Amino acid sequence: MNRHWFKTILPLILFLMVYSAFSAETDSLQNSLETQLAKKEFKNEESVLEYLEITSTLYTYSPTDALYYVTALEKKLEAQNNKNGKPYVLSKKATFYWLQGIYDAALKAYFEALSLFEESDNKIEVIKTLNNIGETYKKQADYSQSAKFIKLALDKLDEIEEFSPELILVNLGQLFMLKENFDSANYYLNQILNKDSFSIKSRGFTYLYKGIVNRKTGQSDSALFYLYKSLKIWEEINYDRGIVESNSEIASVFIKQNNFVNANQHLKLAEVLALKINALDLLLKIYQSKIDLFKIRGSKDSLVYYFDQYLKIKDSIFNSESRAEINKLSIQYN
Repeated sequence: MNRHWFKTILPLILFLMVYSAFSAETDSLQNSLETQLAKKEFKNEESVLEYLEITSTLYTYSPTDALYYVTALEKKLEAQNNKNGKPYVLSKKATFYWLQGIYDAALKAYFEALSLFEESDNKIEVIKTLNNIGETYKKQADYSQSAKFIKLALDKLDEIEEFSPELILVNLGQLFMLKENFDSANYYLNQILNKDSFSIKSRGFTYLYKGIVNRKTGQSDSALFYLYKSLKIWEEINYDRGIVESNSEIASVFIKQNNFVNANQHLKLAEVLALKINALDLLLKIYQSKIDLFKIRGSKDSLVYYFDQYLKIKDSIFNSESRAEINKLSIQYN
């Protein structure tokens, strides 16, 4: 009896221990940021970058809190008319919006950061930001704008010999994948796979996109091969967004194969983690897959529930008023 009770209560004990450690780390990071906001004058760019590095660590525990503290720093600097590190603050804010799928706000902040990086002739950050803008347009399925900004980033690579083109090559591969130009997608993705020097994160994305290309071309076994390789990389480096994306794509393959048990298992894993990191764009995709799954299975109640969830997320991501403002910011690059 006692042994059975212990086995029952053990998972709860472990959960409470992990949650306690998680809360302690979050509190420690927040206290550090609060102290810096209250006492630090941010007299140079380095002090701003140190603060932003802490927000990046906090993001892994609490995305909304991390965004709050970046915005709080932005307001403090503005109130003091302090320009130190301003483009980096805007870029970090944009990235946090991007990670949560709030793309209009991300674009606005990226464009503001880009203008400041151009003013200071920071060529590396200009290339990174152009690429990020292209990536953000890609997430909104605006492929012509995406291609334009990724190409601008690629064109500027000639100015800086030490800057690696790997991320831009991966993004071009994904862009052609989304446009269903699979030959061109494979051309760019294979450039990554054929070299050992590229980073593990770039390789993870390459496996992910190769998996999607194979799924879309009806090669399920090859798709699962690449998708599981990407998932292994994300788990090794603790990259939550990647874990969500790979699980979601694996589920899509299983849905196509009518393997509903495995599909639902991977979607559950993806949904829990997407909710934790507040990744609205990934939740939208997961709920679409859930709709597809329950439509095939004929589960009416579940279908209605996830359709409602899908509409809520979609409404929160798209905002026509901010879209008009972004169009004004982008027109100078036409």
